[in-house]
Amino acid sequence: METSLYLASILGPLLFVIWIWLVLNAEMYRKMVNNFLSESIALYASAVWGFLAWLLMIQSHNIWEFSWGVIITLLGWLIFLKSALLLTIPRVFEDMVKKFKFSNGIIQTAWVFYILIGLFLIFKAF
Repeated sequence: METSLYLASILGPLLFVIWIWLVLNAEMYRKMVNNFLSESIALYASAVWGFLAWLLMIQSHNIWEFSWGVIITLLGWLIFLKSALLLTIPRVFEDMVKKFKFSNGIIQTAWVFYILIGLFLIFKAF
């Protein structure tokens, strides 16, 4: 559980700050997604670093028990799989992003996700 608390103390504030940024900069987010998709090197670099970072996280925190710590494990696996998808079949990922990128529902769902998970992890860690 010590690893869970440590990761929660990092991921909670990170998700909370991302939520604040998304709320304040929704239009800038849309522009960033467009720019990101047009830059192959940015796609590749973010996929490699994301894959590596989240692989390290799931290696250190692969806890599948009925407790709040499983949220960190699920988050790690989801982002790891997203990075793997981006590395192996980038065009499929790009098509998915293009399909959903301008949807206010998707952005609002992200807002809810970031604030709820972020605050929950902050509450658990501190």
